[in-house]
Amino acid sequence: MFRCFGFGFGRKPRRCCCFVPRDKETVTFSRVSHGASFEADQQLLDQLNESPHFQLEEADLNDCQIIFVFCIINTRIESDVKAAMEQIPEPAGDKPVILVVMHHIRDIDFTTTKKKWKEKYERVQLDVEVLFHRTEGGLLRCEKNKQALEQIRKNVQIRNKQLLAKLNKSPHFHLKEADLNECQIIFVFCIINTRIESDVKAAMEKIPESAGDKPVILVVMHHTRDIDFTTTRKEWKDKYERVQLDVEVLFHRSEGGLLRCEKNKQAVKQMRKKIKK
Repeated sequence: MFRCFGFGFGRKPRRCCCFVPRDKETVTFSRVSHGASFEADQQLLDQLNESPHFQLEEADLNDCQIIFVFCIINTRIESDVKAAMEQIPEPAGDKPVILVVMHHIRDIDFTTTKKKWKEKYERVQLDVEVLFHRTEGGLLRCEKNKQALEQIRKNVQIRNKQLLAKLNKSPHFHLKEADLNECQIIFVFCIINTRIESDVKAAMEKIPESAGDKPVILVVMHHTRDIDFTTTRKEWKDKYERVQLDVEVLFHRSEGGLLRCEKNKQAVKQMRKKIKK
């Protein structure tokens, strides 16, 4: 997927740039189910996977990035949610949780007194309510379920918008989307999912031949909470001739995206300096 931008500068010099993110980010998850959902939980996951921005992949608890807790309300909502949360194994540590409270009912207008479970359970990053019924084939087709899906997608999805917004605070330029043929520089956002070498190689191969020899700024993105995270620094511009600048940034979905850290500040500073030229 390509997002192409131009630099709108007003009285300042005009330039164009094209942003090349990876096709889809792989998000690993583990699930905890409390009660019988009649496959409605899997339906929800399948619908989430229709997003063009990420691909959910079930993984072992130790390897997952996020935990889905599916809580089917059988008795009292307080006790059922408590029981569901208690099923999260201790080895899960402080991994973020998305709590899905599931009501077995046919009424698409069903409502309850909404409680923000994330205020009671610190590790809950988002809580939503969905409606389902076994005689209706699982999830109901209703506005409540649509809204729940949208909220989860927004929570799971990792975007490059934060980084672009920070770059746009420069007094010297403004990023503006443009066609690949019209851009002057290409940003490649590479999220590290497996091995850094193979991930960067895959990201660089996404640049189409029609881009010609336009210069590239490579942004290597590490999903971590550790503001002191470091890797063996590699100068990717030494390996890929068209890379004018490569930087590393740290982000985590449970921290709202980009971390507030010195590494990210320096990365933004380096990119502004390069773009300004």
